[in-house]
Order: sequence, then structure tokens, then C-alpha cells
Amino acid sequence: MVSADESWWGLPGGTIEAEETPEPTLAREVYEETAVTIDENDITAFFYVIAFEIKDGKEVYESTQLRYISSVKKIDEFIKDPGGLQQFRRFVPVDDIDKELSWTGTMIGSICQITLEKHYPRLQKKNMLNLLRRIYGQL
Repeated sequence: MVSADESWWGLPGGTIEAEETPEPTLAREVYEETAVTIDENDITAFFYVIAFEIKDGKEVYESTQLRYISSVKKIDEFIKDPGGLQQFRRFVPVDDIDKELSWTGTMIGSICQITLEKHYPRLQKKNMLNLLRRIYGQL
């Protein structure tokens, strides 16, 4: 997780640059903001959010944000994000991620469950289902 001032934590992320696709964007942004190299051959999209902002009293489309899970290949020494706001990083166990993030939007629970089972085989099924219920509240 990343933060500008340790008062609010979020996931690393950013904007797709010209001629870039989502997966290389993910790898680049994660490294730029956290000094973590992810395995670009082991990236799974599992959730998306359509973000809106209020302009002149009306909701206006802002962006579609994608969420991914990936394996970590290497963790380098953290250097504050030179081109951005991220000044701190911390690692959170997958069992505790629901305490840190509040996501809303549309997703299919079974896809998320399969993704979690693939990437976190040691996560007990009971804990996984509880995690999914707390994050999404619909399962």
C-alpha cells in the first residue's frame, strides 16, 4: 500500500501512457510507486470501479479503474516516488486487506474467489469467504 502522508493508504496505480496496455502500466506504476517488481506473466484482473466526479451538480464519468493481483518477483529499497505523491509504502497480509480498503462496484464473486485461491493457496477457505463477504458484502 502507498501513502503521501500516512493518513490515508491506497493501492499503487496510474494512467496508461500512449502505446501501453494495462498490464505493463501496472508493472510500471507498481515499481515507480513502491519499488516492487511484479511478475508480468502472472497478472490477473479481478475487479473494476467506474469512477465519477461531480461537475456542475452532475455526476460525470472520470475513469475506469482496474484492480489486479500479481506475484511479486523482487522488492527493492523504497525510494520516495520522484514524480508523484507516494512517500510511504507498507505491506499488508492478504487476510487484512479488507480492513485497509473499501471498494465498491461490480464484480463476480466466483472470479475473485478463484483468483484468491490461485494466488493465496494457504489462505483458509473460511477466511477467504469471510474476506470476500467483508469486501463486497454481497456474497
